[in-house]
Parts: sequence; C-alpha cells; structure tokens
Amino acid sequence: MAAIKDLLRQITDPALRERLSAEVDRLSKNKKFGLVFEEHVPECTPLYGIHVRRGSIVARKTEKMNDIYRVKKLDAKNAVCVSKVSGETTTIPLTEIVSVAQFGEPIFPSLEPIAKVANAPDNAFWHTLIEADNYHALQLLEYLYEGQVDCIYIDPPYNTGARDWKYNNDYVDSSDAWRHSKWLSMMQKRLKIAKRILSESGVIFISIDDGEQARLKLLCDEIFGAGCFAATIPWRKRTAKSDVPHGISQDYEWILCYANAGFEASAEGGGRKYFETDDLPGRPWRYHDLTKQTTAAERPNSFFTITNPKTGEEYPASPHRTWSITSDTFDGYYAEGRIIFPGDYDFLNIKKPVMRYFQEDDRKKDGDKFGLIAATTNLPKEVGMTQNGTKDVTEIFGEKAFSFPKPVTLIRYLLKIATNSDSLVVDFFAGSGTTLHAVNLLNAEDEGARRCVLVTNNEVSYAEQISLQKKGVQPNDVEWERHGICRSVTWPRTAYSIRGKRSDGTPLSGEYVLTDGKEKCHMSEGFTANVEYFKLGFLDKNSVSLGQQFAEILPLLWLKAGAVGERPELDGEELPDMLILPQNAFAVLLDEDCYGEFAEKLTDMDNIRTVYFVTNSEEAFREMSDGVGQERTCQLYRDYIDNFVIGSRRNKL
Repeated sequence: MAAIKDLLRQITDPALRERLSAEVDRLSKNKKFGLVFEEHVPECTPLYGIHVRRGSIVARKTEKMNDIYRVKKLDAKNAVCVSKVSGETTTIPLTEIVSVAQFGEPIFPSLEPIAKVANAPDNAFWHTLIEADNYHALQLLEYLYEGQVDCIYIDPPYNTGARDWKYNNDYVDSSDAWRHSKWLSMMQKRLKIAKRILSESGVIFISIDDGEQARLKLLCDEIFGAGCFAATIPWRKRTAKSDVPHGISQDYEWILCYANAGFEASAEGGGRKYFETDDLPGRPWRYHDLTKQTTAAERPNSFFTITNPKTGEEYPASPHRTWSITSDTFDGYYAEGRIIFPGDYDFLNIKKPVMRYFQEDDRKKDGDKFGLIAATTNLPKEVGMTQNGTKDVTEIFGEKAFSFPKPVTLIRYLLKIATNSDSLVVDFFAGSGTTLHAVNLLNAEDEGARRCVLVTNNEVSYAEQISLQKKGVQPNDVEWERHGICRSVTWPRTAYSIRGKRSDGTPLSGEYVLTDGKEKCHMSEGFTANVEYFKLGFLDKNSVSLGQQFAEILPLLWLKAGAVGERPELDGEELPDMLILPQNAFAVLLDEDCYGEFAEKLTDMDNIRTVYFVTNSEEAFREMSDGVGQERTCQLYRDYIDNFVIGSRRNKL
C-alpha cells in the first residue's frame, strides 16, 4: 500500500490523484489474518564508482535514494536531470549526485581490495570482510556460495525508533507510520537470499528484541518454512533495571533459529550431537541412574569404585546399593563419551545421583560422538551479557567504540552448537565484527578451520553525518568514509584482534576465557588467522562479457573456489592464456585454443578443485569440462552474468 501511495504522487491530474488516494485509504483499512505488511517502493542503492552519463538514473547523495532522476544532459560540472516523480527538470552539480540501482535491476559486482592481515602463513584458508549494502552483497554471495553456507548469524537493526537504520538513505524513526512494514520489507528481501545460500544442513540465528520478534517469527515461517523453525532462544542481555515502564524490566532478547533438515546441534562442537536433559517419557534421550538397589552379593561385578579421571574423586558402590552396570560396561561407556560426572555440565543442574549414562536403545548416534544439546532455556551464564560485549570492544580499542555489541562468548556458543571444524559462517549485518572474532576464538580452542564472511555497510552515525555535512563533506568523500562503521570499527577490530595489537603497536590488554571457564589466554597473543577486506564495486555488463574486466573478476573466482591461499593477482596488463593456481585450488582457461595444453597441465594436479572456462559456447564448455574430469567447472562469463540477471528477476517477484 505504501508503494501505491508513492506511485500516486506521480499522477499529475489532481482530481484523479485525490479520488485514487481516497480509494486506497478505504482499501488499507481491510486487514487480513496473519502477517500483513506493505510492499514499499523498493530500495535503491548508490553505485559509487559508476560514472554518471546521459541516461543514467541518479539520486542526490544526501537525500532519499528513491527520489530519483534521469540525466537528460550534462557538462563538466552539472547535470540536467528530470525527476521520475514530478517530471520537473532541475540542474544539479555532478558532485552532489550518484548513480543508483533500483531493486530488480541486475547489478554486476566486483570486489576492490582494501586491506588484509596475514597472520597464518601455514593456514590455507582466508576470512573475508566485504564493505557493501548487504542486499547486493547477498546477491554476490549467492553466486559464490549458493547452498554452501553452514551457519548464518545476524544481528539486524531492531527498529526501535532510534536512528539506527535507514530505508532508501532516510532514517526510519518512531514517528514513521510505516516503520514496521519498511523493516519487514527490508528483512524479507535479504532473508529470501539467505535461504538460498544455506546448505542442506545449514542453520540461521537472528538476534531480535520484543519490538519485532513476533513479526519476524511470522516472516521467517513464510520464508524458511514453519517446519524449519528450531527454537526461540532467550538471551539475558542485562541485569534488572528499576526505572522501567510498568515496573517490569525487559532483561531478555531473543535469538530465532531456523534450520534445514540436515542440521543437528552440538553443544560441544566438532560433531553433530543430541541429548535431552530430563527423564520425561517420549524424549529422544533419557538419563538413568548408575546406581541400583541391589546387594554386592547379588551383583558382584557391579560392586566397584568409579574414579573421576579429571578430579580424582572416587565414588564407591555400597554393599547394599551397587552400580547398575558392570565395571567393563562402565569402561566402554566412558570410552564412548556417554558418562557425565558431577560438575561436568553445571547448567543442567545435575545434582543426584552422582553420575548418569545414556541407555543404548534411546541414543542417537553420529559416528561415536556424543554430547549435550543446547537447551533453549538454559544458556550457560558464560555466554555473557551486553556489558561483556562492550568490554570486548573497549579492550580492543581502548575506548567504547560501538554501542550494544553482542559478546564474543555468546556468538562462540552459537557457533559451537551449530558448526563443524570446517564450516562456512556468514554474517551480513556484521556491525562491530563480533562473529568473525568469535570464529577465530573457537578455531583457536579446537584447532578448527572455520571460515567466516562478514558484510557491513560503511554508514556513519547520525551525529557524525550532521557534523560532516556542515563541513561540506559528502558520502564517498575520503573524510566521510573514514568515519564509517566498517572502516572505523569492523575492520580495525578484526585486524587488531588477529594481530593482538593496535595499529600503533600497543598490545591488547584483555583476556579470553575459554570453554571450560577456567583456562584463559591473553588477547595480545592474537589469532593464527588470515583475512582480506574488500569494498563492493560494480562493473559494466558489456565490458564483462567481452572479457575486458577479468582482473576485477579474479577476486570473485578466488572466493568461489574457497578462498584458499593468498589471493592471486595479475602481473602486467596483458591477460595470460591460462592461470593454473594449485596454491589457490583453482585454474582458469582464458583462451580456448590452448585447451590441450591446459588439460595436460591439470592431469598431474590433485589439488585443483575448481576450473573456470572462458567461452561463449555451451557445447565447448561441456566438452572441455568432460575432458578435464573435474566435478566443479564454471563457464565464464555466462555463469557470472546469468546469476545476476536471473537472480534479479527472481528477487523482484
């Protein structure tokens, strides 16, 4: 309905516009059951770096992005523009406008390298930070990782009415009558693509508070399917406050969890493990006492002493109450990881009897690994609260550089129950960069090789925006970009936490508390990890199809092949006939005439996992793919172009 009202503004006949507006108002009062929200005029995205030319669709940099113009003519300083809403003609300085992409229009992204940290020369994999509007970044991730992402965690803007998010470059505040539907429209577009990048066993966690939780739950039911709903996990964000409305302190936020059919959670990580925490009939797991009311004379093989190997504490059977299993059976259960000793999992409140085991016919098995399920109402206190997240950031920057960050320990916990050691993790509302920080911490704990992709825009805060505009500084100016969240918070946090020191060389002073709550390590030790920082750019479709921008596409090919090894770069301006990069696990044939030599060189290379062929012929592509015997082959530039053309049509529906 909001989209219709925006379109009504374009009607020049005032009488017709008034009659249609009255009819729209009447229809808007008829509500349906369920989630009903307005489809707004779609978001527009500024395309910095795309030259403004005659016919370009543009917007003013500092105004609403959906107030768009078509460039009629231009000279060296000004553009004569026609408003697509009013039809009026106006002259605007070129420095004040930017090309825009409207929702549903295909874009052809590239990645511009900005910076990198290589702190693990022996590690093959690299993390990625992408500075971008996350909608277009998600379109790129669909090309790179469709059906491959194991875990998504996002912490989107909560739409509280504060100036914490924009729609079409305009802050949405509490006075906006359409703020809930704008927020849902924004989330819907992104979650639809998020669904497509999740693997068959993938899971998504979404942090949210009470303001939009109910609406978000209904939206996610529509997008992911109600059958994929796994849990609403309560997270205690703070201790109780006294100065609250109605005297009730809202101390909790929520983490919505949706999982595909192949997902199984593990509280211990490194394997898929399930247990329940009580003796209720019908549960997939049941705990049973290890003691039985029998005498030593009746069960001599069950009359023995159990020793906790961690603490040395002894638990002897008594002459009148023996263990319910034999000594040999106990040893077998312990070897399988089926024994819980007192104190192993305090948050389960296992007090008596002294230990428990899992009954053979009730267990779920994955290999020989067993563990505890993450109980939604029993998040361990070690996950921390908002104050812990603030402490994380303060210890990295030496000051409070970001408001309300999630604690590293919370995200680490979610990753631990949701990922294996080699999982691919994505966060497209990256904020301060907590997710990548948590991935590095978890990798350090279990020697994992999880890879993380972060996406965040480079918005400046409202106060900084006002200050910069007063100085005449505009978006995309160097001074403006320097104050944006990605460049001032997300990237520095990522770089500092990996290196263990700030850019001025001062070491980080804090400590990480590891999983068991006892071991600690210093933040100054950093992490054995590599990460590269890119800014999303946009290419001309015709130039891409003619093979004129291969260098700009090359970072995408590296990422699509798994971001293995340090990103390759071209030497010189001339394109080679082929690129064979065993250190990066991929190869590219740019000249079809060199196929024979290319195929021969690949014969003895076991570590090439992805092969790209530059050809316009579908038949030639199939023949060359069959000839090299590789499971994963891609046709350039057809795969790239089709992804964004077809994807844009699909996303428009």
